[in-house]
Amino acid sequence: MKTLFHRVVWTTGFVFLIAAQSPDSEPSIAVLDRENGFGGVCFGCLDTQVPRLTHTPSGIGKRWRTTKLFTRQSDTVTISGQAVVPTYWFRNHHFEGVTIDVGLAQADAVLAALKRKYGPSQRDTAEAETHYWLGARTYILYERTYPKSRGWELHISSLAMLNEQVVETAVRSQARAKLGWQPDSLGLPRQFPR
Repeated sequence: MKTLFHRVVWTTGFVFLIAAQSPDSEPSIAVLDRENGFGGVCFGCLDTQVPRLTHTPSGIGKRWRTTKLFTRQSDTVTISGQAVVPTYWFRNHHFEGVTIDVGLAQADAVLAALKRKYGPSQRDTAEAETHYWLGARTYILYERTYPKSRGWELHISSLAMLNEQVVETAVRSQARAKLGWQPDSLGLPRQFPR
């Protein structure tokens, strides 16, 4: 009989259930598709439904009229044993995903943990040191930040967050070709090919 081990993480009034893979199951991005959220917050839910959000400064310009960034300082999210502070992205008041800064010292351990849970990554051939996993409704993007001394950035998101990418990335291109995903028109900045 297969057994699953679960770890419960309390995050600001929500329970984030992380289901470990059973020994003979294959790691896959379908795990994230089933979870359909992050930190106990479902993708697509309204910002007014999430308690204790703290607005964080965003940029200026057209994009930031529809996209707002928040943190929840009382989160207890860890990646590879390290506490992290996710930035929650809401587009037109709907939750679309998180970004997490990953320091250089954690980078390899985080990538290894992602591969254990979600399987082998795909590589963006046009952008060195970029890994991604594309599901039916969600994606993960792990990319180098600039300057490189800052480390890496991890995106755990619904497909709606692909709207935030200003350049055409491999994960956007794959989502368009395989899933029929198209950008929305909510304050969308011009999408430049690479």
